[in-house]
Amino acid sequence: MATSTIDVTVAPVPAPVWAAPTSVCNEAGVVDLTTLITGTSGGSWSGVGVSGGVFDPAGLMGPIDITYSFGAPCPAASTQSVVVTPSPVAQAGPDGAVCGLSYPLEALLDVAPGTWSGAPGVSFTNDQSPNATATVPVPGTYAFVWTVGDAGCSDTDTVLVTFQDPTLPVLVDAGQDQELDVTNTTQLNGSVAPGAEVTWSLIQGGGNILSPSDTGSWVTDLAMGTNILMLTASIGDCAQATDTVMITVNDVFIPQGFSPDGDGVNDVFEITGIRAFPGNRLAVFNRWGQPVLDRTDYQNDWNGHGMNGEPLPNDTYFYVLNLTPDRAYNGFVIIKR
Repeated sequence: MATSTIDVTVAPVPAPVWAAPTSVCNEAGVVDLTTLITGTSGGSWSGVGVSGGVFDPAGLMGPIDITYSFGAPCPAASTQSVVVTPSPVAQAGPDGAVCGLSYPLEALLDVAPGTWSGAPGVSFTNDQSPNATATVPVPGTYAFVWTVGDAGCSDTDTVLVTFQDPTLPVLVDAGQDQELDVTNTTQLNGSVAPGAEVTWSLIQGGGNILSPSDTGSWVTDLAMGTNILMLTASIGDCAQATDTVMITVNDVFIPQGFSPDGDGVNDVFEITGIRAFPGNRLAVFNRWGQPVLDRTDYQNDWNGHGMNGEPLPNDTYFYVLNLTPDRAYNGFVIIKR
């Protein structure tokens, strides 16, 4: 009797073997799980925070079960726990300044150990102490980095410290002088050396400094005319330095004449303070009541020409100026070339 042979192919049993990391920082970014496979590749992953072959630990904490598995015809699976740890938070402390070359740092100690680092030439009394004293070779502004945690789960923060030479004055600039039309409120634009303590004070005129310790403070209730404010800066025991800024507040002033002769002096009818009233209207008439100018939003550019573009004769003219619905002026202006 004849016999027959049947070939049967037996598929190998997949080995869902993978090496789970000891721990994962919850703010370290996603983990590519496929790189952890040590057995058969091509399986599927499942578990909290798992999508495809990626594990995202953000927002998770503690042991998280992750399964690597294969289905039919040879099901196999391996489940392991991945411990998700919270990311440490580095807090290097506030920026500061000192008169000299040494400064006591003020980092906050987290649950993880920390280490200070800085530019070449910088030294620390103990670089692992949050309250180490930093010493620098020359005056200037230095960045000190406080690092907490380890390579797998760490955080950094930077503090800036200015070391002022005791023999030099502190840098201070009260900003450019300002000229305001009608308005009596403005923002100051001072600047000082980093870390310096500052104070604004009123020297002349009037004004209410809203934030005296802020270089960019607003000042209100300025007096008409000239106002002088002083900015004082200091760093520790170093010598104080001051600078002043002059703020001139112009009220509306309408001249009684101008000379449009093209010599570059007093060639236009210039009303001081009109820029504060963009909706103004200026109408000018000759002595017989005939209009020679009618402008809305006058820009201080009338050069003595009439509506026809021709120069008006030397004479006395009469104007009506409406700045706002309830603020108007009328008077005369003389053109004399």
